[in-house]
Amino acid sequence: ILTKLSETDATYQAALKDEKDAQAKLSAEQARAVAEQPATTRPSTVPAAANPSDSITVQQEESSLNVPVPTDGQVIAAVDKLDIRSRRRDLERQALAADPATSDASARVDAATAKLKQMRAEFDAKLLNDPEYKAAREQLATAKAEMTRAAGANY
Repeated sequence: ILTKLSETDATYQAALKDEKDAQAKLSAEQARAVAEQPATTRPSTVPAAANPSDSITVQQEESSLNVPVPTDGQVIAAVDKLDIRSRRRDLERQALAADPATSDASARVDAATAKLKQMRAEFDAKLLNDPEYKAAREQLATAKAEMTRAAGANY
């Protein structure tokens, strides 16, 4: 269905192109922001020779996180990309909802999910009332308590 949509629907084709263009714009904005940032705000790594026992002074929280704040251009490009992606996904949902086979399959999945949920609830109810299961749970609780007590005695 989506292949047919991408081959035949001009609105969907435009949405795909717009999404690709929006991604390129976002990537360009991110590259521009990295190039314009001073080296001190770029993410860095600790040298391999660093000694863990060295004293470390905490800088201001924002700079110690070493995470650059997105520029207005990056935010605008990201929002545009998300808007375009939402528009594309709406077109996909509409196409899938209009297809009878997809609607039928979705209804069958929903029915199977409901049946599975019911069966799990019935299984859980039966299990909780099973005397063997209750005895095994009590044995497990006793064993855990004994392990905790023994571990505490070793310290």
